[in-house]
Amino acid sequence: MTQPLSAQLVPAARCPEGAPATRPDFGDFYERWHNQLLDYVRTTCGFRDAEEITQETMARALVNLDLSSDHGRQWRWLRVVARNVATDLGRARRAGSPDRGVDLLRVQAPRFLEERLAAVALLGLDDS
Repeated sequence: MTQPLSAQLVPAARCPEGAPATRPDFGDFYERWHNQLLDYVRTTCGFRDAEEITQETMARALVNLDLSSDHGRQWRWLRVVARNVATDLGRARRAGSPDRGVDLLRVQAPRFLEERLAAVALLGLDDS
C-alpha cells in the first residue's frame, strides 16, 4: 500500500534553520485539515490562489504550530494564517509584483522549500 503524499513528504522536510523536521504527527495534521482549509480559502478568497495559500499555510504550520494543541485552536490558527497569507499575496500584487505574486515560502524558508521541491521531484509528482 502506498503512503499518502503528506506522509511521503514530511520525513524529507526540514525546518528553515536546517534542523530535521521531527514532526511525524504532521502527516495526520495535514490529512485532518488540508481539505477543510482549502474549502475555507476557496470560499473566502476565491479559487485563483486557493491552493497556493493553503500550501503556504500548511508549510507555516509545519514550522510554527504546536500540533499538540486542541483542534479548535489549530483551526483558528490556520484560518488566521491563511487570511494573512492571502493579504500578503494581494499586497504583493498591488505593489507591482508579477501576476503570481511573491513566492512567500521562498522568502521565509528557502532551505525548506528547496528540500520540499526536491522531495516532490524525487517522487515524480512535479507538474512541470
